[in-house]
Amino acid sequence: MMIPAVFHALPGQERKIQQALRKQKGCQIGVIKDDGATDKFLIHSRHKKRYEKAPYGSVVRLPFKHVELANNLRHKGGFIPLLLAALAPIIAGVASAAIEKKISGGNICSTCNGSGMRLNPWARQM
Repeated sequence: MMIPAVFHALPGQERKIQQALRKQKGCQIGVIKDDGATDKFLIHSRHKKRYEKAPYGSVVRLPFKHVELANNLRHKGGFIPLLLAALAPIIAGVASAAIEKKISGGNICSTCNGSGMRLNPWARQM
């Protein structure tokens, strides 16, 4: 059974988690034992024991299986904020490209062709 816990993940752990999920493998997530914990994880008792044994201020490597990583994605407040922060520029680029495609391909006017719209301010509308 997994229990919710709050840790301070090392920088770059988002990429490691993304790659592990893509390859459907597990990975070790590095966390710092300190008071600045903001990242929420679902952990097993073995993770909790390892974290509690570590001295304050040290880096603790917590091994996660692929299933445990997937459960953290589904958990409210799990890795999702961590991953969304890393993926925000990609999501924004995809969204803007989709909007641009919708606008340009939406036949805004009858004189549009695939390469753009021709405007002639002197032409009279019929």
